[in-house]
Amino acid sequence: MLAIENQLGLKYFAGSLEDHISRQMHGIEDLYTEKSAVTFGRAELSHRMERAGFSSQEWFFPFPDYKLPTCVFSEHAFDENCGVDFGPLLSGTVKHDPQRAKNPFFSLEQGWLTVLRNNLAGDLANSFLIVGSDEEIPRPESIVLGHHFSSQRRPEFAKETLFERLPDGRVNILRRRLYPQAIAQCDTDLSMKLADEIFIAGDHWQQRAFRILNTAGWTIDDMAKWVAVWFDALLSHAGLSYESVSAGAKVPGSLFDAIPRNLIIDTKGVGHFFDQEWVWNREVDLSYLFIRGVVNSLTEIDSVALPAPDTPIKFFEIVTRLSASLGLDLSDADFENYLRLEEALCFVSTGKKMELRIEESKLMELHLRSDFLKIEWLLTECDNLIAKQGDLKRDRDKLASEVAVLLKSIQEMKESRLRKILAAFRKLGF
Repeated sequence: MLAIENQLGLKYFAGSLEDHISRQMHGIEDLYTEKSAVTFGRAELSHRMERAGFSSQEWFFPFPDYKLPTCVFSEHAFDENCGVDFGPLLSGTVKHDPQRAKNPFFSLEQGWLTVLRNNLAGDLANSFLIVGSDEEIPRPESIVLGHHFSSQRRPEFAKETLFERLPDGRVNILRRRLYPQAIAQCDTDLSMKLADEIFIAGDHWQQRAFRILNTAGWTIDDMAKWVAVWFDALLSHAGLSYESVSAGAKVPGSLFDAIPRNLIIDTKGVGHFFDQEWVWNREVDLSYLFIRGVVNSLTEIDSVALPAPDTPIKFFEIVTRLSASLGLDLSDADFENYLRLEEALCFVSTGKKMELRIEESKLMELHLRSDFLKIEWLLTECDNLIAKQGDLKRDRDKLASEVAVLLKSIQEMKESRLRKILAAFRKLGF
């Protein structure tokens, strides 16, 4: 078995450092020497293994790479007739790569969709996991497309998701606990419920957010249309109407995981929530679930394109504007409640303690793709402020002019009245 980085991995085209030399483009430009570490592309590595005697090979593709994978796909996952669009899963692994480029040259989330659509995912995977033998490798009867691991949790919550293609062409999604004998360490209202599902084809709503935020000139109105579709699906599943929407409204705890990342809109426009593993054993504030859903989607995005002028990039500002577009007015108390519950959930699910302060949380923002974009955005904001300041100065000057005219009129009225009084006195002989 061999695990190694791909010399032509997509993340290296996006500017990630070569793992051994720590330089951009070092592997792509093939600048290895006889004394340095070396990596290979898929075709070259396969040929080298054949020459070494490993004529039978089975290839797997770990994402984001083989060192700390969250997903491992088989060759079948990237077949034209696979039956599953793994684009959202590939896109979702980008954020979990500690070695990704800080300022990528392009959106890897969007890039993986194009790569997958052109059957190049295996050739441009960031790394390989290969089983090689000089004899024929036995193949299992069932076709396993891939595995997804949620292991950064307490043992009782760690799980594996397996994608298996059935003989009729459908894809079964199987979920298993990694440590079925583990006992819960905390007494809490949060529980995990695992259920198998059949894959539903459609528009993955988190992927739609990726596309919006990676389109130059995106606006809050664009995001408002996106969030409205999710919110409609949430209200529908909760049995609520827009007339009953308020920050104090409650939804069933079974919808705790009904967030955009877990929503598929099918070809008929119907929303389906999947992977509803987390259950809160009492009702949940709608305001909390709204903040959780939007913030969760924003944190999944590694980098974004330059937005339109006057478009906020801070998380809480975006959440506030989006909630207002739906008539859901959020207060600082709602955000405080969200932060306190997130602290508790983090400790229960992972065992890690974190302290979330609202002042610091309000500074969290989307990452513009490069420093140049950040500078351009800041300059645009400065220009907008200067323009607004100019408008204010013109308004002030206009108002001052009108006040001056009004004061002059008052003065003239006073003088006119005084003249009339003096004339009256003169007529009386004074």
